[in-house]
Amino acid sequence: MTDDTFTLRQADQARSDFAEILDELEFLKAQIARMPTRPELWRAALMGLLGGACLVQTLAFLFR
Repeated sequence: MTDDTFTLRQADQARSDFAEILDELEFLKAQIARMPTRPELWRAALMGLLGGACLVQTLAFLFR
């Protein structure tokens, strides 16, 4: 039979390791929540395309 008991120092080290892992997970969750969604990306791409087309047409009209 194996001895699965921990010393106080080992338990404290494991506890601090788990706390660090949980902090990193919370940070990753916050970063993922800030990522843009597909509709937001689609809307930004479409607005950029339309804005660029309007700018080109305006410049073409002004310098004709």
